[in-house]
Amino acid sequence: MDLVAFGVGSTLGAGVYVLAGEVAKNTSGPSIIISFLIAAMVSILAGFCYAEFGARVPLTGSAYLYSYITVGELCAFVTGWNLLLSYVIGASSIARAWSATFDEILGKNLGNVFNIHLATSIPGLAEYPDIFAVCLIFLVTGLLSIGIKESTTVNKVFTTINVVILVFITISGLFRGDLKNWTLSEDDLRRLIDSNLRYQIPDISVYCEEVKDPHKSIPLGIVFSLLICFMIYFGVSAALTLMMPYHLLDPLSPLPVAFEYIGWRPAKYAVALGSLCALTTSLLGAMFPMPRILFAMARDGLLFHVLARVNSQQNPVISTLVSGAVSALLAVLFDLKILVNVMSIGTLLAYTLVAVSILLLRYQPDPGSPDPIEKTTVPCLPFLPIISILVNSFLMAQLSYETWVLFSVWLLIGKFSNEKNDIAVQCIAGFLIYFGYGICHSTERKKNKDLSLEKTTHLINSPDSNVTFKK
Repeated sequence: MDLVAFGVGSTLGAGVYVLAGEVAKNTSGPSIIISFLIAAMVSILAGFCYAEFGARVPLTGSAYLYSYITVGELCAFVTGWNLLLSYVIGASSIARAWSATFDEILGKNLGNVFNIHLATSIPGLAEYPDIFAVCLIFLVTGLLSIGIKESTTVNKVFTTINVVILVFITISGLFRGDLKNWTLSEDDLRRLIDSNLRYQIPDISVYCEEVKDPHKSIPLGIVFSLLICFMIYFGVSAALTLMMPYHLLDPLSPLPVAFEYIGWRPAKYAVALGSLCALTTSLLGAMFPMPRILFAMARDGLLFHVLARVNSQQNPVISTLVSGAVSALLAVLFDLKILVNVMSIGTLLAYTLVAVSILLLRYQPDPGSPDPIEKTTVPCLPFLPIISILVNSFLMAQLSYETWVLFSVWLLIGKFSNEKNDIAVQCIAGFLIYFGYGICHSTERKKNKDLSLEKTTHLINSPDSNVTFKK
């Protein structure tokens, strides 16, 4: 139950309150329900790969760990580094969105005060330091430091409220909807092909070391989370396009405008409450995996060992505090609009590497690995992982040139403008950490070195050895 709540909460973010209206008006029209169906199928393909790895390798680390086991250390570091980028930017942007939504409810009084007294005019930075977003991140960081039980309780409460409100929206839309609004033209069908929806896979695998039976719980949690999220996305988008003609939708606040259109003005307050609950669970979902990935990379020696320390309750407190501090720094200083698309390409790359890792694991198995028949397995191998790789590659190819430039800077090195220097610094720092620290302190490298020394000693001590020593 906790795993499903985490998966649903982290996936049903504010996007369901905004994305459905924006895509319906500007891209696909009423055929958005088909777009969500396609996006869900794409996610299920990658979800199968995550489910098998979660069952076979019940350890914290997500896509980083899977790449480490099958592809290698350097590729795993790149995967983990990009996952950290995605989660840090995600947490910072969600915190700023929570602050903006709450400010909207207050009539933008909070933002006006900050804009008057704390305004900045430095290119690449935010218009003003979002102190409220920083406080929110510190609050969630403290909650995660206390323990997993308290975090999951808060997540379940907010997820339940969010789901109830979304079900209310769906039923209301179907009850007051008009099928005439679903009239499709040839242009609508043509735009459906061009629509590009990205549907997030709940990263439940980060819970592997904190559940009793990960071999069963992780696959079931991923599958049920995806099904619930698809039904809600499908229902909300159907209700929204039935309530009013799609070309009249407000891309910024589609649901409140739709309820006003059908004469249910007070319902917009329920939408606002649901949006805040969705942002809260999304923030928890973005911040929870970060310290687990830091912990896994530090445990393998690729990052500083201090990040692998845990408290008496086995919580990675140091990693939690560090990830919270970095997220808060980005939230208070930077305008993250330029960086949002980098999250998509980093996540899609992780999904692709997981699919590749499944193929390597199944067709080049480790002799000591468990029999895959006893565990959850990807069906229709190798076709589903190959399809997942092709689809993810296609989605990455649809991203803008600027996104690829930013992503290349993050992975390699360079400076393209003053607004992107922070990414170059992070990129240099990332590879400096790996080549300056991780490659020397790698646990795997130490094991190989010890094994090589043991073999050499055995050969020297062998009766057949021709090695002699001078006295």
